[in-house]
Amino acid sequence: MTDGNDKLPWLLQDVTESLVDQESPHFLEFQEVSENFLRGYKRFVDLGFPSETIALAMLGATINMYSMLEIHKELPDLFRKLADKIEFEVKLH
Repeated sequence: MTDGNDKLPWLLQDVTESLVDQESPHFLEFQEVSENFLRGYKRFVDLGFPSETIALAMLGATINMYSMLEIHKELPDLFRKLADKIEFEVKLH
């Protein structure tokens, strides 16, 4: 079985390419914020919170962010594409 971290770039590659235009900042510009975000959620892991609870909180944060940016109407299509990619293209080892 592969490490879950290996799947993320492959899973999001098509999605990020279709959603980010060429004039947007490079995704590495967001690295520090992403690292801080993940450090905060890692604290929940270290405290023993259930994985499902942490994942649901992260999903809720994503939905809230899309709502804050007033682009939440794009989420159903995005989630549908991701679900299809997971369901039909992920190769289990």
